[in-house]
Amino acid sequence: MGQPWHFEKREVKPEQLASVLQELAGPDLLGINLTLPLKEEVFSHCSPTPEARAIGAINCLRWRDQGWEGHNSDGQGWLDSFQEELKVTLEGRKVLVLGAGGACRAVLHKVRGQRPAEIVLFNRTPERARALAQESERVVGWTDLASELEPDCVVVQTTSVGMWPNQHEVPLAWPARLPSGVIACDLVYNPSPTLWLSQAAEKGARTLDGCGMLVHQAMCAIEWWTGHKPESAPMMRALKNSLR
Repeated sequence: MGQPWHFEKREVKPEQLASVLQELAGPDLLGINLTLPLKEEVFSHCSPTPEARAIGAINCLRWRDQGWEGHNSDGQGWLDSFQEELKVTLEGRKVLVLGAGGACRAVLHKVRGQRPAEIVLFNRTPERARALAQESERVVGWTDLASELEPDCVVVQTTSVGMWPNQHEVPLAWPARLPSGVIACDLVYNPSPTLWLSQAAEKGARTLDGCGMLVHQAMCAIEWWTGHKPESAPMMRALKNSLR
């Protein structure tokens, strides 16, 4: 971007978070990214944006008016990736969401705003999915995927199953045949694609891996910190090169 910025990574345990944030506080720092297990822990150390509060997780911070402000760019990052790479909308489509963790909450928050025809949640522990479901949404059994698939539906896999080094695992099996127009999305970006996505593609589904979400959530965070929005293409090339 031609800016005199640099980005460092740092391991911070939950019990260290308060002291690290105190150390880094001040206007000289543009922003901080957070990953697990700090995305919920940080709520007690900042003022969350409405987006972060609705999702229940924070993945980036910035210093404002003598205090930390917390935001979540994951949901918007996934939606931007979906729209940019697939050139379709979620409006009027049935959306099946696998998982019930923080990534699932971020995706759900954005899907709900796109006027889908229906949202169906799957999780190995149904109680966790029911805790996320809104009144009009259904929770079904983990093995009921085949009966819920329909033409042009979207399936979003939000768990970490299939991520390296467990790249031979799949969250659940696809049926022998898929309806026409199914779109399969996996938030995992390493490997790219996952075995689960490859199996969907072999059965005729359009697919979207997690690389675009990783890039776009970073773009959203950088814009939130600096007011400057980077381009996606150079970031995607850098990511793909790093995964080879």
